[in-house]
Amino acid sequence: DHLHVTKPPLTYWAQALSIRCFGHEDISPRLPSAIASTLTLLTLFAFARRTAGALVAMLAVGLLAVMPLFQIIGRLAITDPMLTTWWWMAICSAWLAMSGGRRHLGWIAAFWTSSALVGLTKGPLVLAPITIVAVWLALAGRLRDLRLLMPLVGLPLAIAPLGFVAYGYWVTDPVRALEVWNFEFVDRFTGVSLHDPWWLLFLVFFAGFFPATTMLTLPWFNMTFARAWACLRAGDQRALLLVAVILPLLGFSILSRKSPTYILPLAPPLAMLVAGMLARWV
Repeated sequence: DHLHVTKPPLTYWAQALSIRCFGHEDISPRLPSAIASTLTLLTLFAFARRTAGALVAMLAVGLLAVMPLFQIIGRLAITDPMLTTWWWMAICSAWLAMSGGRRHLGWIAAFWTSSALVGLTKGPLVLAPITIVAVWLALAGRLRDLRLLMPLVGLPLAIAPLGFVAYGYWVTDPVRALEVWNFEFVDRFTGVSLHDPWWLLFLVFFAGFFPATTMLTLPWFNMTFARAWACLRAGDQRALLLVAVILPLLGFSILSRKSPTYILPLAPPLAMLVAGMLARWV
């Protein structure tokens, strides 16, 4: 037996608890993913209804529920469904924490707690939510507003649980931990282990998030680049959703080694983004 050091333990703890409660059935290791996917749908509905109205909420949930990638991966015994839940909760919390231009301590705490859970699910991606928010604010010329999230306090607290886990792995089996981490974090960028084509995740994006991707307005296709750039720099909710879709897609595409499951966290913001477009047509 070997210590599993490729990923943090949160998903595996949930799977172990499910197996302990329901026995060694096929559904047991998949149940945490199914619950996480359901929670993602509920969170999407609640956030969209609160910030964009009931019509957008219903359209967003409907779009997300029928996306092939969400349907398939959302019930697998892997880390990505749970990652998607925490990731989306962090994005929602960031918007609610910063709306009105003043601090909302409860939503700030929710943002950093969700970010910490992202880290306990998939390691370095603990930095993804704050990076998305920072890029969104920077594009709008409002980077100084990042202080509303209290990053000097929240970021160390969000990273701390992952640090304790990494230290525990290192103390238990330092040689194997170093070998696996080198493979997971270095080889994925350098292509030592496997080199996937740069366009792979774009193909998965358009096919896996059907039918939402057929309704997008895209630069050079059905809107001008100037208008698309203006949307990104608007600093509103649509701009945040755009950054939450575009930035991770570009980031994951840079990796030499890619998996279709990587882009699952893009599904909720994409669903809400397209739902907003559809609502304006109704």
